[in-house]
Amino acid sequence: MKQDKLRTMVLSAMLVALSFVIAGFGFSLPLPPPFSATLLSHVPTMIACFVSPYAVIATAFGSTFGFLIKFGFGSPSAWIIAARALSHIVFGLFLYFGLKKGFNQYAAFGCAAPIHALLEGILVAGMSPLLGVPFSGGFIQAVLYVTVVGTLIHHTVDSAVTIAAARALTAAKLIKPLPEKKTAPPDPASSTI
Repeated sequence: MKQDKLRTMVLSAMLVALSFVIAGFGFSLPLPPPFSATLLSHVPTMIACFVSPYAVIATAFGSTFGFLIKFGFGSPSAWIIAARALSHIVFGLFLYFGLKKGFNQYAAFGCAAPIHALLEGILVAGMSPLLGVPFSGGFIQAVLYVTVVGTLIHHTVDSAVTIAAARALTAAKLIKPLPEKKTAPPDPASSTI
């Protein structure tokens, strides 16, 4: 029991460090503010979904601080990007509890994708006036196309990497295997005597 807690704590710390490094020093696609895409930036938080809810929250904070350092605390676009990273707590906890309930990995990651994308789209649209961007119909279209669709694609790619990494971590006994899909108990009314 104590060893499991220690393993969870160490793995969580490693994921926080990884999320910080990817956010702070990873490769970002060259996009105009308020848009951004840093390759593999969701992977530590997604792996944390196999560890604990605390690991999910901690990795989201790790990437938030990494982005603030990378883009500068004084930059309004940095705060938009940091808010998006912090919003990963929402889809991460959704994933954690979905996986814990026994949902299929692919279904859980697929269901989390629109939550993730819409939340990031709302944040970009709502916070963009910080950049002096007028809130207009054309801007809403850009948010929908670039942020929401871009996040869906980014989420899907990072999900595939995460599922492969989770299999390797399970094989190495660093994370516990996912519970088998629970089956419903037999219905007594349908049994034959």
